[in-house]
Amino acid sequence: MTIFIRAILVSFLCHLALPAPAAQVTWTGGAGSGAWNAQANWSAGLPVSGDDLLFAGAAPLDTVNNRTAGPFYGRVTFSAPGYSVGGTRTVSTTNGIVVTHATGQTTFTAFTSFSRLAACRVVSPDAVLHLFYVSLGGGGVTFEGAGTVTVELGMGGTGDLIQSGPGRVVLGGNACCFEGGAFVNGGSLEGNGLLDPLAGTELNTGGTLGGYGELGEVQAPGGIVAPGSESPGTLTVGSMTMSPSATLRLRLNDQEDSDLLRVWRGLDLGGARLSVALGSIPPWGKVYRIIETTNSGGVGGNFAGLAQGSILDVNGTQLQIDYHAGSSTAVELTVVSRPLVVASLECLSDGSKQLLVAGNANANFVIEATTNLLDWTPLRTNRLDAAGQFQFTDADAPLPALRVYRAREQ
Repeated sequence: MTIFIRAILVSFLCHLALPAPAAQVTWTGGAGSGAWNAQANWSAGLPVSGDDLLFAGAAPLDTVNNRTAGPFYGRVTFSAPGYSVGGTRTVSTTNGIVVTHATGQTTFTAFTSFSRLAACRVVSPDAVLHLFYVSLGGGGVTFEGAGTVTVELGMGGTGDLIQSGPGRVVLGGNACCFEGGAFVNGGSLEGNGLLDPLAGTELNTGGTLGGYGELGEVQAPGGIVAPGSESPGTLTVGSMTMSPSATLRLRLNDQEDSDLLRVWRGLDLGGARLSVALGSIPPWGKVYRIIETTNSGGVGGNFAGLAQGSILDVNGTQLQIDYHAGSSTAVELTVVSRPLVVASLECLSDGSKQLLVAGNANANFVIEATTNLLDWTPLRTNRLDAAGQFQFTDADAPLPALRVYRAREQ
């Protein structure tokens, strides 16, 4: 009998200790205002701590978090685009923010806080979540999904920033005040402001680290370091240690808009791979500076398969690497050979065609033309100048309806 009474008592106390299940509260805009503290704007009255919030398209889309003592919400979901969340109160969530609309943007101008390890997920690659400032709790935040997350002002707090991809996270402002680390395990993380977490940044296989800003210490046991963003740019880091599983990926153009990695302190290449894309066929003798460092000890290690003075072939253009450029504080690539090509063709007012042939300095060549891609007729044999160029005008170009040109070495 005593055991039976105890069992009933334990069962009763356990039921008393169970928390109320989290509810989903939907934004209805019934009050006709954007105020979060208006009960009529929600499907079940004011949300409480643990409730999940859903914004499914009901107007008004411009909302203001003006709760005097903001609860810790569960998950905040936006299934329709165009919403903005403003106000001076922080939106605190334990389970993160989810964006499921296919296109468009959701915007926070209010601060956002993740009180434990939470997921921030933008499902569609064509959708964007814009955050103003993020406070990382003890667990931090994991960025997931195929879409884009932008953070305008920066980050703070004690948690970690984890980018697991396959989407894109773009950090602006000042993100040097959080005590955790930044981990790039998938997708891409772009630092366009100051990203210097106390625990450093770790780049792993499957992730890409880029941007135009400044980062602190970077460990790259894998992944891709890719300065710039949609266009080439300079990525600055305090120090970097790479490995054979890591890659430095660069875009090099004729003008000054090429990618550059700048390192304030130590850089150890560690046998990492070097991947180069040329915007066009560069002139013979062109020098590209790809790494700068202020470290008096220079750059440690080499790229995989590229000892000092080795040749990197990029689609027929040969680049010679120098790890000791700039008083041994820079790495440069110099064009020492390039394929013979018709680099440009201009139609003149009289119908004739002006061609620019480019290749290696002083190379002998012949220009040929055809009207059927089968029978080629020599037009001119000559030698490129010291800059690897020769300009030729075809006065007979107006005669055939179609005329195709090529240049061959002799």
